[in-house]
Amino acid sequence: MKVQIDAKTLAAVAVAQSTEATRYYLNGVCFDGADAVATDGHMLTVALDAVEVERQDGEDESPILPVSSKAVTALKRRDATHAIFDGSTLSVYSERSESPFYLEPSAVIDGTFPDWRRVVPEVPNDATCSGMFGDALLSRVASTAKILGAGKSVGVELQGVDASTGHRVRYYNGELNVSFFSIVMPMRKPGSGS
Repeated sequence: MKVQIDAKTLAAVAVAQSTEATRYYLNGVCFDGADAVATDGHMLTVALDAVEVERQDGEDESPILPVSSKAVTALKRRDATHAIFDGSTLSVYSERSESPFYLEPSAVIDGTFPDWRRVVPEVPNDATCSGMFGDALLSRVASTAKILGAGKSVGVELQGVDASTGHRVRYYNGELNVSFFSIVMPMRKPGSGS
């Protein structure tokens, strides 16, 4: 198996991966066909048609790759262009060399990633933000936008149908990025039950 993806895209998607040991299958980025997706149950981030994948017969159709904080730092470097995962190593490349400047042993996580398409809400384009969100979640949205911007300003728009369902986060860098989005879950209001 060989997976290739833009460095900043992988770093931005990785912001949403979980760190919980109990849900280990969320502790990485899933390469679902040509899409890259990560979630921790509170934030889901998707990059559509962002991945070039070469698979051998019998290989997992949706491998999950853990992306460490050190790897994210390397991916965010100004000169980082792309990353390649070969099944055992994550390599990060720059525009200056054909050899990787960062290598990290990385094995595919043995687990099944949830059906992320099932939780993407239908949100009309004219919807507004009606939910309440915690500082930690909004900070992760801002981090995602900053990585996507690579030094340039990126706007963020939250849209939801109501205060209790997932909100779509759209990112703007001069124009709407239709192939990259996040879904964030609002906080529950006090007294709303479970």
